[in-house]
Amino acid sequence: QKLVVYSGGLYRFKGVNLLVDVAKELPQIQFVFAGGNQAQVQSYQQLAKEKQANNVTFLGYIPHQQLPSLLQAADVLAHPHCSGEAASFTSPLKLFEYMASGTPIVATEIPPLMEFKSSSAIAGWCQPDNPAQLTRCLQQVLETYPRNVNGYAAQIEWGSQFSWENRMAKIMSNVAEYMHPIISD
Repeated sequence: QKLVVYSGGLYRFKGVNLLVDVAKELPQIQFVFAGGNQAQVQSYQQLAKEKQANNVTFLGYIPHQQLPSLLQAADVLAHPHCSGEAASFTSPLKLFEYMASGTPIVATEIPPLMEFKSSSAIAGWCQPDNPAQLTRCLQQVLETYPRNVNGYAAQIEWGSQFSWENRMAKIMSNVAEYMHPIISD
């Protein structure tokens, strides 16, 4: 059975409701959500039950060191963010974790992610707030990208530039560049 994984906050603006709707349309695929507190998990479990999405599992909070194993176990990782003000200000940190796993990613076209649109890091793009398009996109990516236990090397390599180490080196370089004229005077 195919596995779609979402990790992150269990908030409506993150597209969790949307992904539950998609799960109902794809009963042959298992959907797993990692993240959220106990109240959020219970609320979304109730939503999935009401929508009769029986192929949905909410794991709640997963320790960060265990998350890579879950991301690598997936056939596709979902980033179903909704449109709106929050979409303009969200950080793509989750996307970087997804990239490091080497697992194909389906993402919504929100402003902070558009810089990645021309890269091969994202297997499928869809419009926010569009469950039918997200459903088709997930199906297409599942058909196009067969399960690869080692991940897709090109995606891992491309995503490595966004590792914590590389991001910190870039920040430190910018700080040093900014401080250099002050120190030199």
